[in-house]
Amino acid sequence: MRKRKILITGASGFLGNHLTKLYLGEAEKFEVFATFYNNHPHGLQGIKLIGINLGDSNTTKDLIQKIQPDICFHLAALSSPDKCHTNQELAKSINILGTKNLVDSLPVSCKLIFTSTDLVFDGEKGWYSESDSPNPTNYYSQTKLEAEKITNNFKGIYCIVRLSLMFGWGDDNHQSFSDWIINSIRGEKTIGLYTDQFRTMIYVKHAALILKWISESSIKGTVHLGGFDRISRYNFGIQLCEAFGLSNRLLRPVKMGICNGKAVRGRDCSLSTTRLIHELGIKPYTIKMGLEDMKRDDSFSSQQAF
Repeated sequence: MRKRKILITGASGFLGNHLTKLYLGEAEKFEVFATFYNNHPHGLQGIKLIGINLGDSNTTKDLIQKIQPDICFHLAALSSPDKCHTNQELAKSINILGTKNLVDSLPVSCKLIFTSTDLVFDGEKGWYSESDSPNPTNYYSQTKLEAEKITNNFKGIYCIVRLSLMFGWGDDNHQSFSDWIINSIRGEKTIGLYTDQFRTMIYVKHAALILKWISESSIKGTVHLGGFDRISRYNFGIQLCEAFGLSNRLLRPVKMGICNGKAVRGRDCSLSTTRLIHELGIKPYTIKMGLEDMKRDDSFSSQQAF
């Protein structure tokens, strides 16, 4: 039986690393190729790792012709809104041009899973469904929306997955939002967390597992992926401290307007995941479930695939 060929771009990223780990131990079914740009991924023994600049069309085309993937997860991105704001040419090259080069090179027989963001919405409404019109407020979300449009031109089967903010254990290449909170508290550092910005946060390993399920399903078009709970960053911090037995005395409730982020963010970019839950036949993942699994995982170095 022929092994299915899986290509994962952005394997050194937060989500990409966790998704790639799901394929460890499945060598009898899949031949997995994973790309990175500057930072070499960790803990991916048995995965064929490829350093590449997807912004180079010839290199990207040559890679795709060589691999001929059956499924492609396109996760590679410059995903920091502030970095995209101050490095717009780099953001354009990675987020837009890289996506175009990949889409132009993939065979129509390949199923493409492209990850976008909840920040394509302006945050004025909340609980956005797939039928709501995007209105990006910063350059990062503009590039991701442009990449969505490029993906919509793919002649094969594709799924655009708009992701909410994720939490979980990062590694040397990526410190997650939850890592930052835990490390700050353990370092006795006071941190400010928004009380007036809301997201439907999801544990990164839950998000990775659902992406894998999507690739094996008949879902196509645009779908939203987030957690069950609409929650502020501050209230998430409180729940995180409770779950890990940490004091919350160093968490300072702040409003969005007094923080110095360079890129504008929406106040309520919570996502409705009704379509995903219905079509995959799964139960929604709550913050509590995510924190319980995160605590069981203990640290990134000890994590295993689902």
